[in-house]
Amino acid sequence: MTEELKTVGDVVGVSSTLALLAGWLPPLVSFVTLVWFSIRIYETKTIQNLIKKDR
Repeated sequence: MTEELKTVGDVVGVSSTLALLAGWLPPLVSFVTLVWFSIRIYETKTIQNLIKKDR
């Protein structure tokens, strides 16, 4: 996945989160946003280093 696509996903995710907090979007979108940010957090170097230390 390219960095540009990740950035677009992040912008959409943040926008979705803000809209959800304002009560504008259904729960399905909040779930998709949660999954997206979970994947992004999992991909960070910090988390990957923690996982490698446990192995």
